[in-house]
Amino acid sequence: MSDNGMVQCRVCKMWWDYITHTHLKQHGMTCADYQEEYPEAPMQGSNFVDFRVSPLRDRVQSEETIDRRMEGLRQWWDSTEGLAQRKDMSDHPLRSRR
Repeated sequence: MSDNGMVQCRVCKMWWDYITHTHLKQHGMTCADYQEEYPEAPMQGSNFVDFRVSPLRDRVQSEETIDRRMEGLRQWWDSTEGLAQRKDMSDHPLRSRR
């Protein structure tokens, strides 16, 4: 892997963000063949890994935020204030129409 976040194909020496099965077909190889022949050779550059992982990090942080907010909502729901508001809502005229 280079300092610029790319990975070099060990067969043709070209630099890529990641080495695909389509590229390896040009060499008559599969990904498994390539990994068997060059076991220490990375298939993905760090730029590509960062590109793929970044949205997952954002999603995990978002899920943690959602979990915290849901816990707060559960606590409110179980509180006296939450019970009172649910009671008020159940008595609302629009709730009784069916």
